[in-house]
Amino acid sequence: MADWDGGESQRRLGRHHEATGPLDDDSLYSISTQIHAGEWRGLATRLGFSAAEVSHFPSDHSFTAEQINQMLVTWRNRQPVHVNQTEALCKALKEVGNAQLADNLTGELDDSSLYDIAEQIDANEWTRLAAKLGFNQARVSHFKDNHSSVVDQINGMLVAWRKKQPGDVNQREALCKALREVGDINLADKLSEYSASDVQSLNAANICEDELKSHYKETGSFLQMNPWCEDLKKPIAEMCTKVQLITGEGKTEYTLVSYEEMLLLKTKEGKLIPIAVLSGLAGRGKTTLFDKIAYDWAAGSCKVLQKYKLVFLLKMCNLKQESNLVGSVFDQLLAEDTNLDLNALESYIKMNSGKVLILLDGFDELRTTSLNKSSFGSILKILNRRMCRGCTVLVSTRPSHLVRLTTKALIQQPFTHVRVMGFSKEDITEYVNKFYCDEPTKAKELLTRIRSSNLFSVLAESPMLLLMMCSLWSKDSKLPETMSSFYHNAVDEIGKRKDVSEQEINSVVIELGKVGLQGLLFPDQVLSFKDSDFEPGELNLALKAGILTTQRVFKGRVPHGSVQFIHKTFQEFCSALYLQNLFEVNRQEFQKILNEIVSKSPVDFEYLLRFCCGGNETCTFEILNVFLAKCKNRLSVRDRVGQLALHCYFESQCKCLPSKKFIQAVLRDNINLHGLLDDTLLSVTYFLRRVAEDSGSAYLDKIKKLNISHCEWIRSVTDLAFAVSAMKSLNKAQIIGSLTSETIAPVMKSLRNLAKLVSLNLFYNYLDSTAASWGMHLKEIKPLQWLNLSHCSLNGEDMVHVAESLKDLPNLARLDVPNNNLGGTAASWGIHLKELKPLQELILRNCSLNGQDMVHVVESLKGLHNLATLDIPGNNLGGTAASWGIHVKELKPLQRLDLRNCSLNGQDMVHVVESLKDLPNFAELDVSDNNLDGTTASWGMHLKELKPLQEVDLSHCSLNEQDMVHVVGALKDLPNLARLDVSGNNLGGTAASWGMHLKDLKPLQKMDLRGCSLNGQDMVHVVELLKDLPNFARLDVSDNNLGGSAASWGMHLKELKPLQRMDLSHCSLNEQDMVHVAESLKDLPNLARLDVPYNNLGGTAASWGMNLKDLKPLQRMDLRGCSLNGQDMVHVAEALRDLPNLVSLDVHSNNLGGTAASWGMYLKELKPLQELDLRSCSLNGQDMVHVTKSLKELPNLVSLDVSGNADLAGTATSWCLPLKHAKALRDPELYSCELTEEDKKRLHDALGNLDKLLL
Repeated sequence: MADWDGGESQRRLGRHHEATGPLDDDSLYSISTQIHAGEWRGLATRLGFSAAEVSHFPSDHSFTAEQINQMLVTWRNRQPVHVNQTEALCKALKEVGNAQLADNLTGELDDSSLYDIAEQIDANEWTRLAAKLGFNQARVSHFKDNHSSVVDQINGMLVAWRKKQPGDVNQREALCKALREVGDINLADKLSEYSASDVQSLNAANICEDELKSHYKETGSFLQMNPWCEDLKKPIAEMCTKVQLITGEGKTEYTLVSYEEMLLLKTKEGKLIPIAVLSGLAGRGKTTLFDKIAYDWAAGSCKVLQKYKLVFLLKMCNLKQESNLVGSVFDQLLAEDTNLDLNALESYIKMNSGKVLILLDGFDELRTTSLNKSSFGSILKILNRRMCRGCTVLVSTRPSHLVRLTTKALIQQPFTHVRVMGFSKEDITEYVNKFYCDEPTKAKELLTRIRSSNLFSVLAESPMLLLMMCSLWSKDSKLPETMSSFYHNAVDEIGKRKDVSEQEINSVVIELGKVGLQGLLFPDQVLSFKDSDFEPGELNLALKAGILTTQRVFKGRVPHGSVQFIHKTFQEFCSALYLQNLFEVNRQEFQKILNEIVSKSPVDFEYLLRFCCGGNETCTFEILNVFLAKCKNRLSVRDRVGQLALHCYFESQCKCLPSKKFIQAVLRDNINLHGLLDDTLLSVTYFLRRVAEDSGSAYLDKIKKLNISHCEWIRSVTDLAFAVSAMKSLNKAQIIGSLTSETIAPVMKSLRNLAKLVSLNLFYNYLDSTAASWGMHLKEIKPLQWLNLSHCSLNGEDMVHVAESLKDLPNLARLDVPNNNLGGTAASWGIHLKELKPLQELILRNCSLNGQDMVHVVESLKGLHNLATLDIPGNNLGGTAASWGIHVKELKPLQRLDLRNCSLNGQDMVHVVESLKDLPNFAELDVSDNNLDGTTASWGMHLKELKPLQEVDLSHCSLNEQDMVHVVGALKDLPNLARLDVSGNNLGGTAASWGMHLKDLKPLQKMDLRGCSLNGQDMVHVVELLKDLPNFARLDVSDNNLGGSAASWGMHLKELKPLQRMDLSHCSLNEQDMVHVAESLKDLPNLARLDVPYNNLGGTAASWGMNLKDLKPLQRMDLRGCSLNGQDMVHVAEALRDLPNLVSLDVHSNNLGGTAASWGMYLKELKPLQELDLRSCSLNGQDMVHVTKSLKELPNLVSLDVSGNADLAGTATSWCLPLKHAKALRDPELYSCELTEEDKKRLHDALGNLDKLLL
């Protein structure tokens, strides 16, 4: 419902129909102003006027409204007394399409209006309105039970009320009356006040709504079950199978139950997120999903969509950046003869944007590739929220264009990113069974074939390709082996079904490919063609076969013929066959085109290149050689270009290996497979297996580290395991979130005979109750020194198998099994620990161990003569130390005990500390995160007996003033105590009582007082007394509110002569504080690091920056998040250039955009600098020009991080070349800079000497 502007004319209009008598003159005039000029003649005809009478009205009146009014008055005067004039006029208005005005006359409320009203009713008051409208408590409860959201509950109640109303009731006035009676006067006034322009726009919206629903129900109600057989269709409601929709990243990732959930996601502040980006590979179901949403809206089958008056589904392949919404709706969705006022529709959309849903299908196919913000039409303006901010917009794209879409120019946060993952295993089964609903045996056989093939298990996740499989399987129950051969078979099948010979279809495909390739190589990739682009015979044959489709599209309401391939991948496939043919007949032209493709951006032509390699070994090796020549530094398996090259090799199914140089370019010392899609894993592991089969360890021997994370590799595990067994020099293997019960055994088996493997880390793998199948392989990994099984869902029985196998490892020094639920099971596996003789470290963090478990563990460990570290934090051991503490004293080699967050109490601490005094090497005790408030009087005295102790961590223990007195008083007797951590204890205002003991901690080197609520006076006591400690090197007082107090304690800092590092982050320091601190620190001869991040120092550096130049020993300076501006950077950089030892400068998270011209020049004078952090500084391309010009002068710069500067998108050409001269630079980081493929190419060209480029 629109925002009602109000008008007396409409209030009159709302009153007249209460009676069945004649309509008065005022009402008729009000009605006449709301009837469209183009429809009144039709209305007059339906009211019984002849053509001659209709033509007579214009001659008598010059203004349209007067003509209409005279017609209506004449009509009224002719009506018999018994006629209900309102009903008669409403009937005629509906017949000419002006249902909205008719509804206003009768006071009827449509679904959209009711939903809008529901959204505006107070969630806490609606039950009173329900009672006023005649609903009892039972019915109200019914509405609540049937709907989860309050808006839906209210809407359900209003719809039920409307259904109860007799035909002669003015629904609008009745509801207004009830609203006023419950006190909602504003909403009642809105509801009763419509302006004439509102009615015109609503009339346009009504006509548009009807047209759209008719269009979607007709064109969208069937799915084509065979891409090349138009007659084979099934109802979308029966055949459509949901695809996997995943949102979030990492720990926040989850699968949406349905597309409806995507429309209900909210920000942290509780506001609906109006824009969603759906990314997915070609054929993953994005288009079908949008078709289903449009159909569901038209059919009224989805509650979430009921709030939308208008749903526009637009194909972006027919759009340019200048395209406007209403014009595109007219071009793509509405019939030619639609009688609709464009301006009125546009007005409705602007006034009612919250009731408009826009579906933009295929951003990657937008006809404009180089975007210019100043040229944006209303569609892209809506995307970037410059117009119609209330509109809900869903836009789909291939992943390759996601970065381009989510830029400052287009979509910014907040938006929902949804990954369209295609079908799950269950979805594939459902789809195939639906397809062959009458042939269950055929369905079962196809599913068996799909599951037996690595390739087809991956391809079947794509709805489009699964549809092809079903269609191909219908013929002779066979499927091919690779994607290219799959498309070959699909095209052959197309020809056979249309009686086109194989020779004819192959010939026409190549010719089609010539045109298709020209389109792909065009700067703005062309996906739509004219008839004249093709030879007539080939066009007719391709249209007959169904490889091409033709449709009429409108450009400015003028119809044009448009020819397209049935899917972009078919255009790429045909183009690839043309290229293959060109390779045979004109090698020079082939080479020219290939160089153009790879020079542009090979990943933009992924499918084209993959198809070009299909079944053609010679062509493949030529393509791989071009990759090697032009992209050598991007051929690692972690780079998309390297992955594409391996896709090409996989498609060829070559029997020979690529060149030695190519293999060496792909294989690095460190192989990192992170989050790879299944088809990428198939290509990578196929390559690795072929290398292993053909050359054994000759190439794979160079791999030292293997890191696999978050890869679902069940279909490629066999190939990978085979290759891993040939990595004879592998010394570290890390597999995170990738192993399952089906894949763990072959992987562990492949590791058995690797003579150099010393570290095996298996994090976040779900291995519950599986160790019986793989545990036995552990004992074969003889060199293993470190095994990590963190977060693997191991149970007690698994631990038995693991521990039994590990006893045969002569070098195992560290075992990590944290975050596995082992509570109550140690009786079964603890006994085996005593056989792990070389063990030095045991980590049992967060394992749900209880007191009895600890008895078994500690008793078994006492026989281990090398055990130096025992970590058991996060286990609930409160009140149990009496049973196991006594055994701790027998762990003679123990040097470190971690009991963080174990719910220990004061009595537990007595038992623990008393036992530790008998350990001759015990150096580190961590009991942080235990509530020890007021208990130190009982156990603090025993601390002084731990003579070897070097570090004590009592952070977050709720210690109070007296606790600190006991602790610090006892620690003064420890001759080796180097570190004391009491951070996170509320000690504000208490330092006077315990600070005096600090001067007796003579060996102390570091004290941590973070987040202790210290004030300025506390700091005076602390700093004054620390000056007497001869070895004191580090003081951390971060996260204490010390703003405005440094005048009292800053002067004492200069007496801390041994101090090497000072941390004052998050201390609310101001300008004067910094002056006092910097002045005092200049007298410290050893100060190597100063941390003052996240203090608001913006615009103040002129007063304290000059003092930095006196900190001659300073090596590291941290000014993160200090709100520094460009002028501040000038003062800081000028001062730092005089420091002979400064190796690290961190200024990230300061808004320095557009200011580098003033300070960039000073960077070149920081000659010792090795690390520079400029993350998230809003730098733009011109800033980077100034920065990189200076950096090339720094002979020692190793690390540069400019991640998170989104304005660098598309600018690398202007600033990357100077980095080439930064000779020491390694691993520059440019994450989240929204770099384009062109940027990446330029950077790799300029920085090809680097081991890594982190983009």
